[in-house]
Amino acid sequence: MDPLRVKDLIEKDFLKLRLLTGRDDKIIFTTEIYIPGLFLSGKINNVPDNVILLFTPIECRFIGKMRSQRKLLGKLKDRHIPVFIFSDDCSPPERFKKVADEMDIPVLITSHNSTRITLLLGDYLRFILARRQKIHGTLVDVFGVGILFKGESGVGKSECALDLVRKGHRLVGDDFIEIIAYPEGKILGRSGAPSSETRFLMELRGVGFIDILKSYGVASVEETKFVDMVVELKSVEDRPFDRLGFEFEKTELLGVEIPYVRLPVIPGKNISTVVESLALKYLIRRMGSRPEKLIEEIFIDRLKGKDDKETS
Repeated sequence: MDPLRVKDLIEKDFLKLRLLTGRDDKIIFTTEIYIPGLFLSGKINNVPDNVILLFTPIECRFIGKMRSQRKLLGKLKDRHIPVFIFSDDCSPPERFKKVADEMDIPVLITSHNSTRITLLLGDYLRFILARRQKIHGTLVDVFGVGILFKGESGVGKSECALDLVRKGHRLVGDDFIEIIAYPEGKILGRSGAPSSETRFLMELRGVGFIDILKSYGVASVEETKFVDMVVELKSVEDRPFDRLGFEFEKTELLGVEIPYVRLPVIPGKNISTVVESLALKYLIRRMGSRPEKLIEEIFIDRLKGKDDKETS
């Protein structure tokens, strides 16, 4: 992936950023945004390293009253600040822009207020700069649960996804999925197709390509979805499968642990219905209910009753 540069931020219309001075090819390497109010007031001597400095109208007016912007910015020389941003269309003094230009720190301005630009820019930076990877698989939204299908080529991932789409669930992507590590241990998935025109195409053996969006409508697709579970479709000849399912196994995606289930592919077996049951089981567990524990308790009670009869 190409590095993120100042001009990339300016080109995003929703950020409403404009360049006042400096190079637009400066690389952005951080997701942290910091308002330097305490620094400007002298409460602290410096700001954190590697942060975008956001100036609200209060900081902007404070700078305008300062006699020496050069002394102020000199303290930031070794802080690796990639860019200054001024919110609310509050433009800094010309002498501030001149010193910033000498320090090779671009100065941007936006019409958004400080809260709005912090939310928009923060979300965008976390998405763009997050760790990501493209993997083979198919991602479907089943009852709101993001299920990533994995398995060998020809095992039936696409066919299962198509059956789920026909039942009213949503396709996110087929064959290639791009996964992105989000904060708080979440993995976002989206189609890894090279263009928007091909992201909802699905290839079926013996049929060729079908366009899910055009065939089943806008309600049948979804652009992004957090991955809640990985389901690997395996041949029934593989190692024994867990029949009771007391606990989900775990697998890792970009270092994040995700619930993992292996499903045997048996001729004539309706895999999509089983997957729907898995999604519902996941939702029920998230609500705190565990049907397997009830079964376990029944077995234990029966065994205890049997032991009591034998000892009496």
